[in-house]
Amino acid sequence: MENNEFKNLWKTVEVKQYSEAELNAIVVKSAKKTMRKLYPGLNVKVAILVLSAGYFLWKIIFSNDNSKFIAFYTFIILLILAALIIGYFSKWKMNKYRPDIPVKEWLKFRIDKLNKSIHLQKKYRIHIYVGIIMLIFGICAVYCFLLLGSIINYSFALGIGASLLMMVITRIFWKDRDGEVRDYLQSMYEQLDEK
Repeated sequence: MENNEFKNLWKTVEVKQYSEAELNAIVVKSAKKTMRKLYPGLNVKVAILVLSAGYFLWKIIFSNDNSKFIAFYTFIILLILAALIIGYFSKWKMNKYRPDIPVKEWLKFRIDKLNKSIHLQKKYRIHIYVGIIMLIFGICAVYCFLLLGSIINYSFALGIGASLLMMVITRIFWKDRDGEVRDYLQSMYEQLDEK
């Protein structure tokens, strides 16, 4: 194809004109697709949590353990359910779109939420990590004490080591997903601002 044919090609192609509602739907769909990056591997995490809760529930129902174990398993199940509920409502709130709200306002709300989340993560990152480590230590210590009658033993050390290793691996491979998503939504917002 020659250059002048290439230049005039756009004149022969029919360009579909989108209505404002269709353009809004395209923007919302693109934003929702990008916001999925905030919840990587969500289905796998949910499956693991549900299987874990099912296992502990099975231990409560069919095991002849004493009441200390039943209380411990119940606590773990409640912790898992709280994590599932918080994760579900977080995702639902970020992806919910009502047609009566302008797309620009909808994007601005998401950008503000991500900015707040990024600020809190930076401000309280060390507190979050210390809290997670203390929770893991506490769960391992209580389980080892209930199971073996002693807190310090080989199982406790193995559980703590595996937990710390997972946290280090997570931190090494951690990506700034919130920042990437916020920047993408911000660019979409600025493009809407130009129109």
